[in-house]
Amino acid sequence: MDIQQYYYLIIILIIFQSIVGIGILVVGTPLFLLLNYEILEIMSFLLPLSIVTSFMNLFFIQVFNKNKLKFYLNANIKKYFFLFCLPGIFLGIYLIKNFQNYLNFELLVASIILISLFVKYKYEHLIKNLSDFYSKIVLILIGVIHGISNSGGTLLSLFLISGSVDKKDQLRFIITYYYFFLALLQYLIFSYFFQQFMNLDQVVYILLLVFIGSILGNFLCKIIDEIIFKRSVQIIAMLSSITLIVKNFS
Repeated sequence: MDIQQYYYLIIILIIFQSIVGIGILVVGTPLFLLLNYEILEIMSFLLPLSIVTSFMNLFFIQVFNKNKLKFYLNANIKKYFFLFCLPGIFLGIYLIKNFQNYLNFELLVASIILISLFVKYKYEHLIKNLSDFYSKIVLILIGVIHGISNSGGTLLSLFLISGSVDKKDQLRFIITYYYFFLALLQYLIFSYFFQQFMNLDQVVYILLLVFIGSILGNFLCKIIDEIIFKRSVQIIAMLSSITLIVKNFS
């Protein structure tokens, strides 16, 4: 992949995430694994990209809020997220640190994405109506999955979407808010364990790419059916995962 193709791919991932709240990690991780990048290398450049994109989109969602919606967060979900999901990320990255030589990340990431998509379509109604106890268990599991594979976004977005929330911008705000903190803590813990940081040149490029991609994504979100992009994210993630599995067994 030359540098121009790399930037095109990054812009597309930013646009996806700007529209549906997720995409950079759940789509980017299997795609870059297919391009023979290592999982630690992928985390080191996709996590900051996801963090800045989510932060930028939180700003744009507020700015483009023409209907003057008051965005809100469920107090229980917010409390459970910070108490249970974020510590799970620590455990996931700890597992990478200590067992990375024994893990096949291509198969791990591919399997997690395919299982997440299966759960979404088969058991969506159950996840949306979990008791408090099982909500805590699921959030810990999502944190561990995300920490070890970058691929917890599908399950997290499914968990966060309450049946009572039917405003598109409200849904985007909820998913973007939690995804920002999910990636932020993951990156902080990842940087602590592996001492991998971005250089100044990368930061400048990221800010420029995120600015362009976020504007395009928020513009497209207003004129194009969001469902198309949600399905696109899921289909690309699924195809990438299947290709990773085939690659491993071929």
